[in-house]
Amino acid sequence: MADPRYDALQNENLYAHLFKQRSPDRATVVLTLPTMHCASCVRAIETWPNLETGLVDVRVNFNQKEAHIRYNPREISLQAIAEKLDFMGYPPDLSLAQREGKSGQSAQKRLARQSILELGVAGFVFGNTMLFAFPEYMGLAPESGIAELMRWITAALSLPLVGYSGRSYFKSALGALRTGQANMDVPIAMGIVALWSKSLWDIASGSGAGYFDSLAGLIFFLLVGRWFQNSTIAKLDFERDYKSFFPLATMRLSSHQAPEYVALNEVVPGEVLRIRHGELIPMDAVILRGRSSVDVQFITGEALPLAVGPGDEVAAGSRLHGSSIDVEVVKALDQSYLTSLWREDPAAQKPVLSRRMDLWGQWFTWGILGVALFTAAYWMWVDASKAIWAVTSVLIVACPCALALSIPFGFGNAIRLMGQHGAYVKSSDTIERLARINAWFLDKTGTLTKPDEQYWTEEPAVSAKHAGYLRGLVQHSAHPISRSLHNHWRHVPAHPLSEVQESIGEGLEGRCEAGILRVGSPSYLGLSDAQAPSHATGWSLNGQIGGWLIPEQVYRAGLAEGLAQLGPNLMALLTGDSDQEQPRLKAILPASTEMRFRQSPKDKLQFVLHWQESGKHVAMVGDGLNDAGALAASDVGISIAEDAMHFAPACDVLLKGQELPHLARYPQMAKAALRVVKINIGVSLGYNLIGLTFAVQGLLTPEVSALLMPISSLSVVGLSALLTQRASRKIFKS
Repeated sequence: MADPRYDALQNENLYAHLFKQRSPDRATVVLTLPTMHCASCVRAIETWPNLETGLVDVRVNFNQKEAHIRYNPREISLQAIAEKLDFMGYPPDLSLAQREGKSGQSAQKRLARQSILELGVAGFVFGNTMLFAFPEYMGLAPESGIAELMRWITAALSLPLVGYSGRSYFKSALGALRTGQANMDVPIAMGIVALWSKSLWDIASGSGAGYFDSLAGLIFFLLVGRWFQNSTIAKLDFERDYKSFFPLATMRLSSHQAPEYVALNEVVPGEVLRIRHGELIPMDAVILRGRSSVDVQFITGEALPLAVGPGDEVAAGSRLHGSSIDVEVVKALDQSYLTSLWREDPAAQKPVLSRRMDLWGQWFTWGILGVALFTAAYWMWVDASKAIWAVTSVLIVACPCALALSIPFGFGNAIRLMGQHGAYVKSSDTIERLARINAWFLDKTGTLTKPDEQYWTEEPAVSAKHAGYLRGLVQHSAHPISRSLHNHWRHVPAHPLSEVQESIGEGLEGRCEAGILRVGSPSYLGLSDAQAPSHATGWSLNGQIGGWLIPEQVYRAGLAEGLAQLGPNLMALLTGDSDQEQPRLKAILPASTEMRFRQSPKDKLQFVLHWQESGKHVAMVGDGLNDAGALAASDVGISIAEDAMHFAPACDVLLKGQELPHLARYPQMAKAALRVVKINIGVSLGYNLIGLTFAVQGLLTPEVSALLMPISSLSVVGLSALLTQRASRKIFKS
């Protein structure tokens, strides 16, 4: 199976630009596959790991024609991957443009030119075949010399028609069959071969003129439909909506300026960033200061955090677990890759509807082939002259793509529209789970409250010197309280600290010029809650209590009215804070809300699991820091994103803080999207049932079948856009 075209891949260092991550036993490579053209192609590629040893998982970005492939280099090489993709009918693009980051555009242009040429040849043959069939239409004697000549000319024209214009269908069908699957091109290829073979036999045997005009019309209209369908789908590029919700912000350090938040797309190699606990490292970088641990599970699947320190390289997509670090960026941002790490969760189980659709898609093509065999047997017995016509129509008119596109476009449009209203949804599977939510679990600090507008009372007043030390310490944490304190002392220059350590959910410690500085909960400072003012955060220097910082919580406006719209769903609030705010919370939350205080991250996780065990579909809303475990365990985890756009990989939805009072809109939109998908499924099944009914009876011509096939797919696209847009206007009208 070795292909000399891919021999250069034996030296993987020459193609380092293809890799997003590489280690001895795990690598992630992104390959451009320009010949993908339908949902069946996506399914064939994404299920490939089930048949190939060494592949961990494959995720396809259909609009970008890219496949993100994770594999074990000890079991399979990059060269073998490329060769087998080629064998399946999806040769990867390894051109110079790929190295320069322009592969997608270059491959798309080449593919577009090729499609136009194929369409042009098919159109030329179709027009001339109709012209040369003129004697037959005019009733010219079949045995005349002119009629005979015309037949052989049309037979000759069919060679470039089938061999060039129709070749993509044969390549795709053959590639699918090589992997033991049957995509939508299998019945199309069979229909073309059947019609062509019968036509050649009729001319060679002198029994008729064949069906070359129908064959030419079939291929021409198939190519027109594919071109129009691909053009329509390309305009609905949801990747642009990912980038409109992001860029995330990160903390950039400068020798002349205080730390500042900047958009990721403004960061260039050589600049220094501060990464804090729970944050995603956005670009490949080298650690300059600090020791901590990084979680690389999103990249490699490795569950255990890796200890890192000065001089160590950290990969984009790693998540910091522990104390903050300062890193120097060595590679520019690849935002599509960064967001894909969050969106794609190969370990997650698909919801019920998605699993059913996958099962239906797998059996659809085989079912169509069975119907075609039945049709052939029936017409060979009733009227053999109509058999080839009816069988070809059956093979062409059936369209699994309309069925396969129902979920991606129904839910994809909902994701796009929700993103326009402040909620960025991880995947289409999240929409289905969100539509089934009947229990809500809320965090308080940084969720119901606005950390950037929190007021603090200092008891006693903190000196400017100590405020500078404290501000320099809290800037190492992304916790809402730390961010609020950093903003509280915004007029005081931050003093640098060393040996900063963060105890997650408890407090911070660092070394300043005056000694060891601590800030955090009373227990973190070695005191009981009774020894501290209610709800206070304390600070100490060299073990001596320096004072207390007492917050005045500022809750988001409109919460009471907004949360009441969640209706009869169960609701609970769990927070690590004391019950001092309980009276205010009772006025904000629905009367039936269960409230628990002084809850640890473990308590929150156990609460979610308990609700799920009782049959509830749970959504949790939190900040993604101390409650990351509960967010990950819930059916839908919703992380609040403030201006800093703290990236919480455990969540399923990123919600802008100001949109929390409108939380009820999003499950309503998800339910509307689920209804749209069900309508699309009904339309698709109805189209196939009606089309096959006419085709089996021999009432459809292959040309008409070729026209109807893309119309079914486009109807799903159009209905999805129309119905979701209509639902969006109704739900988000205020």
